[in-house]
Amino acid sequence: MRGQLHEKQYQSPLYDPLAIAQPLVASIIIRGSLLGLAAFLGLIGAYGTATVVVSSALSQAVAWNIKIQRPTGYLSNNEAHDACMLVASHQNATEWNLLIGDRGIVDTLLNKPMFLVPSGEGVDMAASWFWFANLVQLVAMTFVAGQKGWDGVALVLLLGLHWAVFNIFPRSGLVHSWLQTEGIDAVLKSYELGGRMAMMGAIQAFSKSKITRWMDDIIVPHPRRDALLSCIEGKAMFGPEFSETNGLGCQASKCPDSPGTTGLTVRTSTGTFTGLIDPEFPNTRQFRAIPFAEPPVGSRRWLPPQKLSSSPDEHRYATKYPPSCPQFVTALESMWNLPLTKGNLVYNGAQNDTSGLVGEATSEDCLHLAVWTPTGEVPEGGFPVLFFMTGGGFYIGGVNLPWQIPTSWVERSRSHIVVSVNYRLNIFGFPGARGLAGGQQNLGILDQRAALEWVHDNVAAFGGNPERIMQWGRSAGAIAADIHAYAYHEDPIAQSYYMESGTAFSFAGAEPSYSSFSFVAQNVGCEAPCGVDCDDEDGKAELDCMRQVSMVQISNFIGQYGDRMERPALGFGPMVDDRVIFSNYTARSEQGKIARRPALISFTSNEFTSLVPWPKEDLEGGVDQDEVNDWNLGFATCAGLNSTAYRNRLGPDVPVFRFQYAAEFPNLNVYDWLGAYHNSETPLIFGTYGLLDHIANTTEFQIEVSHSMQDHILAFAEDPFNGPQALGWQPMDTRLANGGDLLRFGGSSGEVFVHVDGIELDGVCLGIREHDPFP
Repeated sequence: MRGQLHEKQYQSPLYDPLAIAQPLVASIIIRGSLLGLAAFLGLIGAYGTATVVVSSALSQAVAWNIKIQRPTGYLSNNEAHDACMLVASHQNATEWNLLIGDRGIVDTLLNKPMFLVPSGEGVDMAASWFWFANLVQLVAMTFVAGQKGWDGVALVLLLGLHWAVFNIFPRSGLVHSWLQTEGIDAVLKSYELGGRMAMMGAIQAFSKSKITRWMDDIIVPHPRRDALLSCIEGKAMFGPEFSETNGLGCQASKCPDSPGTTGLTVRTSTGTFTGLIDPEFPNTRQFRAIPFAEPPVGSRRWLPPQKLSSSPDEHRYATKYPPSCPQFVTALESMWNLPLTKGNLVYNGAQNDTSGLVGEATSEDCLHLAVWTPTGEVPEGGFPVLFFMTGGGFYIGGVNLPWQIPTSWVERSRSHIVVSVNYRLNIFGFPGARGLAGGQQNLGILDQRAALEWVHDNVAAFGGNPERIMQWGRSAGAIAADIHAYAYHEDPIAQSYYMESGTAFSFAGAEPSYSSFSFVAQNVGCEAPCGVDCDDEDGKAELDCMRQVSMVQISNFIGQYGDRMERPALGFGPMVDDRVIFSNYTARSEQGKIARRPALISFTSNEFTSLVPWPKEDLEGGVDQDEVNDWNLGFATCAGLNSTAYRNRLGPDVPVFRFQYAAEFPNLNVYDWLGAYHNSETPLIFGTYGLLDHIANTTEFQIEVSHSMQDHILAFAEDPFNGPQALGWQPMDTRLANGGDLLRFGGSSGEVFVHVDGIELDGVCLGIREHDPFP
């Protein structure tokens, strides 16, 4: 922008865009013509329209005589260099405007007033006139509306003429007139910038100053930033990649490697992904949907996950959560689809949580993961990575599950990364099909392994340390985490494991049986897959036929059949193959075939109150606590003891830490008989307890417990060998007389946490204590 300061006063109507550059003679002619038109209208009896025209002419004459004073320094450049200013609504905006040129002009446009507000007796009188003129015009138009004759016709013609003048004939606008009056030239150019770094490089290249302090609030200062800017300025700006038509940017392959970048666009081995920052969590970058394997659709349905073949340069936006893997939304009432646990099920689109249909927001193209990572400077080596696998009994679950969104935790700590993964479920993840090879029945577990491998290969690009991954699961995900510790004990990838409400001793894998898959096939049109007289002995034809049936039809048949509680019951879960799922985890443990990695194990004190049938006919009386206790022992207490004891045998280099969650809060425990039930700890670990404020308000004590749980888990993830000890938490050794050190969060003590002897919890499994579901 170029121009010069005009030393003069302006006498321009504030509301008339054309009057800025309008000569005085033209103004007199126009207003005289208006008065003549008013006289003619009066002669033909169009008194109302004449009044409107007269008041308009007088208003313009009054406005013309208001003097507009320009402030001191208007358009003046008081520095010896041009301006290069970047403008946006906020620092995380996706759209920015760059103004380059004379500093006085740019500074006036952005930072300084362009006129002084007029004042004085004359201005006050003019304001009174405008108020009176508006009233006169309103009365005149009301008068016209009540008449029949030429007055109404004249007003309509006048309005039509006004519209034609302002909309049909080309006229300069306010900005154009101002530029002409001041003698300023402005050129508008549009460039497509390939991310923030490219934008910063463009500004630095255009600007004569190489000061970078101005960008510190947009991109965190770091030597890697300077290296990338240098690359962008030198190669992208002035090399063949730069032009006004093809945009400008720095191709990732031509820029220096940037492990741990803090930008919103990250390059991985399988693609380049742009994430987002939620203004509510300004210190956390979110990459909500990153594929880690080829979509298991069509001929790839019921095959192990296949590595992606996409190029690292292929760009995608990771700003929307991925669809969950196919799962049925039961119509049967349970604790999990009631308002008192709202947010514990995956997002279901426009359907409700009791639709009795396959989830609306589900798809077979679901093998995606999400990454939450701090915006701040990456520490040496990178952040620890918490690799999370959802629960749901291997039937339901996924990334887009509100209780399990870790944004607030990452925002609070700013010192760790969370990765959450989808994996195939139900018949799509654990088919039990005759036509599949023996090692292909537990596809959901193989999906988890593929995701873990992808994270190990690529998490450094997000600021993570691939050698400090904690493989963590909840419920079925916790069982899966322990399954991995046995199945991949020679190559665990993870540095540590966290089993939250489940271990390999909490379940028994199904023995090979293909009846459920075949039953479904017979009911969805595949009863004779190779013809009436064909013997499909190996199940290949059945499998091929089932690959042609829609996911919706398969899911709805299985789900609705189950809701009707028909027999035979169908089951699709982990199946013993002695490759991934083993028939005897005790024998594997005795042989020491467990990953020699530190482990963290936790259970709630009354797990099964939320897993037995919901007592909707007796909500005050609740469930049969004796039945719940039996389940608690097998699934939780004794499973936790066994998993701890067998790891203790591996030696002190495989520490095991344990805690029990026994807390109860108003927004999680509407009924006293629930106690600390299965999954009630999840909102506290993830920091999502506020989602239940419609039940009751979050308490300060609840927040304290949540923060303490997060801190203890993170201490383990950061250093699973020595980190917890810094908080006074010792590894649990079941061989000690007291059963070792156990943390208990909440409970009757009234404390955030207390240390208790392990024997107090595990003694029931040894016949020397009673089980206490409300400690």
